[in-house]
Amino acid sequence: MTDQVDVPFWEAMGLPAPGTHMTLTEYDALPEVSIHMELLNETVTYPDWSEQSMSPAPSTKHQRLTLKSATLLEDLAPEGVVVIAPTDVLLDGRKIQPDVFWIAPNGACVDRESYYEGPPDLIVEVLSPASIKHDRMTKFDLYERNGVSEYWIVDPIADYVEVYTLREGKYVRVNQDANGDFHSPALDKQVSVARIFGVQPA
Repeated sequence: MTDQVDVPFWEAMGLPAPGTHMTLTEYDALPEVSIHMELLNETVTYPDWSEQSMSPAPSTKHQRLTLKSATLLEDLAPEGVVVIAPTDVLLDGRKIQPDVFWIAPNGACVDRESYYEGPPDLIVEVLSPASIKHDRMTKFDLYERNGVSEYWIVDPIADYVEVYTLREGKYVRVNQDANGDFHSPALDKQVSVARIFGVQPA
């Protein structure tokens, strides 16, 4: 009897390994999958995969925070469009999949049917162990450079949201009160972080 050998999920799904270098044309030719996969600096990344389990699935808390962030944006700005991963956004020849993004009416991010092109007005990334460097550095620079008006980094360990707004082409940290609540310049609304990490206040 032969012992079963576990293989990485990308091998099982016929996908490139993390760190594989590819052109955008090569990346677009890959099979369509429902997992979170991105092409950053011509390098394939899986933002939510677990190195311990070799699983492509994000944690349950990550998914809850993603859904709550999307619901919050829909409530605060129902006239815009809210999209959640896995949905590609093309910026600077890179295909990324923000956890959540919001497009204002008449925003510069255009629906190309199979992906979006151009900067969303607001992006939310929920940190996971495999995505911290990309979210805080690579994506931070990419979003800033391409004119994403507002960027929220949701920390599921500290239950905290870092908020950055674009001023004269550079991200500036938005002031928050003792509860972490803040005024969103992009939405022009007050945001309660309890809506993301807890229940909606009565």
